[in-house]
Amino acid sequence: MDYMSMIVTTPDDHCIEISTDPFKRSVLESFGMTDCKPAATPMTKQLFKDIKADTEAGKFLDADGVRYIQKANGIFNWNSQTIGVDTALATSLSSKYNSKPVEACIPLVKHMVRYLAGTIGQRLKNH
Repeated sequence: MDYMSMIVTTPDDHCIEISTDPFKRSVLESFGMTDCKPAATPMTKQLFKDIKADTEAGKFLDADGVRYIQKANGIFNWNSQTIGVDTALATSLSSKYNSKPVEACIPLVKHMVRYLAGTIGQRLKNH
């Protein structure tokens, strides 16, 4: 059963599994990153140091850049509110810059997409 892009299966009579792999693949496609190298963590401290430096330097994105960041944060927020709880902190910190994103927010988005790529195949499972 597909419920809000979460695939719910019962592979046997003893468990229920929930996966968002098709959603994650569509995210990779929408960002043009289907062949990216997966990341092991949803964020790094250096990415946020770069964002802080760009904020102080006034390197704010134009309207198209703002939409790009807001779209990405909407996707990441949905993921963290469903089964991607491991991305909740990164999503929250990234969303802080929704109204005035800077150039360094773009590498953060790409890193978070790479992290989603690395979680394809993971499922929530209940026995």
